[in-house]
Amino acid sequence: MPRRVFISFLGTSNYQPTRYVVDETDEADTHPIRFVQEAIAEKFCYSYGDDDAIYIFTTEGALSNWNDGNYKNFATGAEEWYEGLKTGLGKLSLQCLVENVLIPDGKSTAEIWGIFKIVYERLEEGDILIFDITHGFRSLPMLNMVLINYAKLLKNISISGIYYGAFDAQYHKDESSYAPIWDLTDFQVVQEWSNNANIFLKTGNAMPLARLMAGSSFDSLRKNLVDFSKFTLVNRGLDIYDGSPMVALHEELSREIVDTDTSLNALKPILIRIKDEFKHYQENSTINGFLAVRWCIHNGLIQQAATLLEEFIVTFTMVEIGESQYLKDLVRRNTVSSALTIGADTPFNYVQVSEKNVGDGADLELRTWQEKVLDTIRNLPYKKKLGQLLNDLKISIRNDINHAGFREKPRDFDSFEVSIKKRFKETRKLINQLKSIDLPPI
Repeated sequence: MPRRVFISFLGTSNYQPTRYVVDETDEADTHPIRFVQEAIAEKFCYSYGDDDAIYIFTTEGALSNWNDGNYKNFATGAEEWYEGLKTGLGKLSLQCLVENVLIPDGKSTAEIWGIFKIVYERLEEGDILIFDITHGFRSLPMLNMVLINYAKLLKNISISGIYYGAFDAQYHKDESSYAPIWDLTDFQVVQEWSNNANIFLKTGNAMPLARLMAGSSFDSLRKNLVDFSKFTLVNRGLDIYDGSPMVALHEELSREIVDTDTSLNALKPILIRIKDEFKHYQENSTINGFLAVRWCIHNGLIQQAATLLEEFIVTFTMVEIGESQYLKDLVRRNTVSSALTIGADTPFNYVQVSEKNVGDGADLELRTWQEKVLDTIRNLPYKKKLGQLLNDLKISIRNDINHAGFREKPRDFDSFEVSIKKRFKETRKLINQLKSIDLPPI
């Protein structure tokens, strides 16, 4: 079972008593206390056991607040005895480890790095953390957020709560003063969404983002997002051509932007950014293939982009000449590809459907079809341009990549990237002219 850990920093101020509450339902059960850590521990750490821990980080100067001692009462000017946080936590009868950890003052970059190291070393693999960011030096809240991301990556920690005791936001009720404890956990959620949305938009991998959506109202959205990611990462051309998950993604994202809980309004711009990537997709359209090529180029997926561009040039041609019923037929696809790339007077190498004689019915039907298609494609006004694009793709990218560069003078990533961008731009210009659409640029 993962360890539960509460982390807090204790400052040097002479904290004044107040009643800390998470919400108004807590008011009746509170009493004045100096340290918000007591209220957070009582509210959220009551079930901690022997394997769990509370770490209170203090400088040497802040030990006066950790231990019992005399402090000046600002209201009366008199010295009064106050109990320290150590005593206050002890009264809660918690079953977990409660430890004070000394840290530097944090008055230099080196000391801030020292604090970072000390806190990080207290964490263990898989810890579930509660952070209190109320007190401490001004740099500590930022340090905490960096530490959270760092420990998530290296120690697989998770966050169950981030809290701030808002003493300055006290309110008065029935002759008592109450200070709210603000739950800031959602800010960390937004940060996690931002990080994983960025991974998706920069790499094409939706899996980390999809994990955030699991078990939530985003479940249908999650499935379609994962499907799209898988389609492009492993070049599932038929699924991309179908386009229904991408169309559904755009529709679902549009709804979620309207319906998203107001407490997470900051997610809406992230959802809009993702939604905009899918606004041009259609059901059963070759345009989807060129959009997927564009997506792959943006995400550095050069091999996928080259394969998809070549295959969707063939698919586009088959749809345009009325042969879309054969999109799954490898022999007929090869026929169209060859017809596009051979010269006007070059003999066509007719492909047999099997090893049977040409006189067999299936082969005869195929040869008749090939002759018809060959004649149709040779008369296309854009045949030469598409054929040139296909040949360039094979010569400049596909052959080299598919053979892992085992050849004389293999090309590098930068060269491939320049080449695929050039071919996409040329294809985009042609498609936009032929279909009177606005396929977006790279």
